[in-house]
Formats: sequence, C-alpha cells, structure tokens
Amino acid sequence: MQTLLFCFANSGNPPLETLQKEYEGIDSLLDARNNLKHFLKVPLPFATTDSVVQKINTYRDSLAVFHFSGHAGQTVLLLEDTAAGAKGMARLLARCPNLKLVFLNGCSTKKHIEQLTTHGVKAVIIATHAPVKDPVATKFSKAFYTALERQCSLAEAIQEARYSIVDAGADQLKFTEMERGSFQTSDEVSDDQWYFFCPDPQLAQWKLPTSAETSSYKPNVTLRQTLFEVLGDQDPTFYDAYEAVQSRYADDGLLDWTHKQILERLPYPLAEPLRRLFRREFIPTESRWLPVALSPERLQNYLILVDNGLYLVISAYLAQVRDRLLELTTQPQTPVDSATLVFLKGLLTEDWRNYSPEQLVKAIRTLHTLPRQWNIPLFVEGMADLMDELTLESPLYDSLLFFQELRQQLASTAGVPNMEYYCEVGEMYLKPLLEQLGFWVHYRLESIRNIRVIQSFDLQARHYTHEKVVLRSNLSEDPTEKVLTENEQDTPWNCQSVLLVNEQNQYLNLSPFIIDRNVYKKSSTIFDLHSLNSFEAGRLTFSRLAFPGHPPLQVFLNGPNGNPQEDFSLLRRQVTTLLTLIHLENSATPVVPSKPVLRI
Repeated sequence: MQTLLFCFANSGNPPLETLQKEYEGIDSLLDARNNLKHFLKVPLPFATTDSVVQKINTYRDSLAVFHFSGHAGQTVLLLEDTAAGAKGMARLLARCPNLKLVFLNGCSTKKHIEQLTTHGVKAVIIATHAPVKDPVATKFSKAFYTALERQCSLAEAIQEARYSIVDAGADQLKFTEMERGSFQTSDEVSDDQWYFFCPDPQLAQWKLPTSAETSSYKPNVTLRQTLFEVLGDQDPTFYDAYEAVQSRYADDGLLDWTHKQILERLPYPLAEPLRRLFRREFIPTESRWLPVALSPERLQNYLILVDNGLYLVISAYLAQVRDRLLELTTQPQTPVDSATLVFLKGLLTEDWRNYSPEQLVKAIRTLHTLPRQWNIPLFVEGMADLMDELTLESPLYDSLLFFQELRQQLASTAGVPNMEYYCEVGEMYLKPLLEQLGFWVHYRLESIRNIRVIQSFDLQARHYTHEKVVLRSNLSEDPTEKVLTENEQDTPWNCQSVLLVNEQNQYLNLSPFIIDRNVYKKSSTIFDLHSLNSFEAGRLTFSRLAFPGHPPLQVFLNGPNGNPQEDFSLLRRQVTTLLTLIHLENSATPVVPSKPVLRI
C-alpha cells in the first residue's frame, strides 16, 4: 500500500493562521479513500525532527507522497522543535525508492530542488520561489489535493491548483514548469509562485491508487505473542502450562486462557490496560464474539499502558532514593549533592507526563544512576537491562516519540484521522516496551489497609498490624482480592501503603509515589491505585492509574480535604517528611479553622 505523509509545523513567528485549516481540509478530503485502503494517509500535524525522520524511515519503501506545510526558507523547513536542513531532508527522501511527489508548501523552497535532485530524488517536486501568502498557500494545496482525489494526474492537479488561485483574484501568479531533468531560474517572479519540477514525463501522469488493499491486521496478535514469549522466558511455567492445556481448548477458549495467564503474571498497573485491550464482547443470541473495537478508547489504553509501565519504573527508583534519604537522617554518611536535590525537586513538582520523550529518557536514566552512586543494589533487578535499551538511539525511544504524537492526535479537535492505522502501528510500537518489561513477572503489588492496632506513631515505638491484599486484574470487571493476610510492620512508612513485593517476600514501599486511595477511607471494598503527578503550593495531585482521564485526587498538606470519609493524615506526614528530606518546604498557607457560633 502506498503511503502519503503529510507534515505540518506552525512554530514560527508569526504563526500561520490558516495552516490548521489546510491540515484539516486535506485530511478530511482524503479520509474516505484512505478508509477504503486505496492508500495509507499518515498525518503529522505537529511535525518535529524526530517524528519526521521516524515516519520517513518507517515507510521508506512505500512512501509515495511527502508533503510539508509551514514556515520555510531557501535551505530549511521549520519544524515544531527546530529547523530541518534541506540537505538532511534530501538524504532521507533519497532513500525512498517509490517516491512520486515532494510538495514543499512554504516560503522560498525552490532551492530545495537542487539538494533533492543532487542526492538522487527522482520525484515530481512542487516548490516556491518567493514568500507565499498563508491563505493563498492553503487554497493552493487544498485545490491540488482535491484534484488528485478526483483522479487527476499530478500535471492536471497542479493546473487545477493554479486556476483556483487565479479565480480567487491572485492574478499575479506566474506558473513555471521546469524542464525535464534540469534546474532553471527565472528573473521575473511574483509573490505567489509555485514551481513544478518533473524529471520524467511519466511521473507527471501519476495518480492516486484506486484499488483497495485488504489489511491483514488482527488486533492483539502482536501484543499476545510478544507477552507470551517475554513472560514465558522469564517464567517457564507459562510454557509448561500452555503445553498441558492447548489440546483441551478450542481457539476461543485457549485465547481466554492465555489472556488470563498474562494478566495474572503482571502487576495491576500493566494488567488493567491489557485487560481492556483483550476484552471481547459475546452476543448470546447469535452465539458469536464481536471483533475487537478499533476506537479512541483502545488508543487511550495504549497510552495508559505506556505511562503505567514507565511510572512503575520511576516509582521504584524514587522509593529507593527516599529510603536512602531516610538513612541519612540517622547515619553519618556523605550528604546528597545539591544537583541531585534540584533534580528530585523538579521531578516532584512537575508532572513528568508533560516531559518530551528526550526529557523523560534523561530523567529516568538520571534516577538509575543514583542507587549506583550510593552502592545500593536495585530492588527491581530487571531495570538495569531496561536502562541498556532506554537510549535516544533505541527502538524504545522511537516508540515514545510515536506515543507522544498519538497523545497530541487524541487531544486535537480533529481527532485521530486513521483509526486502523494508529491501532495497528501503535501495537507495533508497544512491542519494544513490552519486550523490556518481562521482569515484572517476578514482582507483585500489595496494598495495606484496615489498621488493626496502632500502638503509637512515635518513631521510638513502632508496631502496626494490618490486613494485606494482593492487587490484581483479571478478565472480569471485578478486581477480586485473591490474598488476604495479616501483616505486621515496624515503620509508619509501610502503613496504609502500596508495597512492591518480590518472590522472596521482600518489599519496597511505594508511598507516596503510588497510593491506594481506598486504604484512606473509613470503609472500602476494592483497591483504587493513584500515582503522584506533582506537588505545588502545598497540594499533592494524584491521577488514577487505570483511569487517568478521571478528575485527579488532590490532597492538601494543610487543612482538611473535601471528603470527610477519607483520612490522609498519615500520607501527609509521609509527604512532609519526604519534602523535608529534599529541602522542599511546604509553601501552602496554613488554613485557619473557622470558629463556630455558640448556639446556647
């Protein structure tokens, strides 16, 4: 299937007022035929250097059209993050053997033709000689693709685009067709001039493909196969169990059995979005399963899976850093350097989900260095191998770039233009992440609730007895509590908390980075995990791990919270201690309690 890549960037000064209309117009125009699988339309409404390079490399063999709209110059295309040089773009596009059209819809892009042809690009090139007016550029490109969508050839479409400008009153336009295989200049140009460079007359007759290609995409096949191998390699009993049961089940039964085994081997933050991705609906009246829906909800669960996978790693690192800082309060050891404290303050006061992929990779790698500097073994041993793969040159980084783009697409008013494409490619980009998270099969999350006895919160008299429950996700909607045992703790840090437990029953307390909201309620039935987003002005903001789109939980360090059924006093003490350890003072103004009026 031939690929059409549309890159739009609006980071220049001043911003282009009609660029969004151009993007939405072209995207909507080609949507129907894209859905009929005549071609694959790949939009990049917020094109960055990394995302453009990634897309060109991903679709190198099938790329037929490369379109850019935005600010440009004689030697650059201005992307969202930086200026892309004409030579670098030419080298990338020269690696695309089936390229038919390069459309550079920015100011003064004619000189790009020299670089493109020098590097061996053998495609029709549409470029401009001088600055072009934003509304005119939008009208020109929309008219061009309207003609292409009607099955006009490239040569016919450029004529239609020209006529649309003339009809609109821009009669100063001069249209020049380049001679075959040569590059010429003109002394007389106008403000609204597009060049049509065609190295081969046959290319001028190219049209959009019309025959539909049948997609072979089957949702969850890549996810299931990847997880089966990753978890089976970490836990061979998975393979043994599969060998024992596969002859006893039909395909549907074996599918459900496999999904159940995967979910039971992963911690809840990873298992829950996977459960939703695996979930199928059965129609009893027709005795059949409905196909897995390709929807924005599926894409949202991709993002939840990515975020939760990263947040588990971040939380484990932060918990070990917290324990180290606590040790320094009781033991005479080398203090933490100021640069580390500044880094930790930034990580706790900013929502890391707003980090760019590059910032995120650097932050996680910095966290990884701290235990090593202090000669502390990693509690989660598999994270060392993860760090070997988490670099700015790895497939895992390419995945983070893709999901950043997907997040922007889902948040935009236009939404996701090609649902099947993003579902299929998104599943492909999940694979590098899942391949590095197999070590979680050796760990589980446990929530501590229902304090039976508290002798004292005094650090000198430590003894607490709780109920402990394993947090799991299964194929049903009810996250059943599979294990319920008594648990004695000798530190308040492990009270009302979420523990990360290994196979030797050693644990790492994740509070306050991951909390179970329900342990702070006077009555609760199931767990409700939240992750710490940020601390600002005396207010902690948590988001639900399984439902990040829900309203956040806010806990104020001073003054009461809104819900009288929740008691966060212990969480406040833990957080206040943590903030003191990193020298981050509570900036909230204490709440003065209101005085009641004496009624009698």
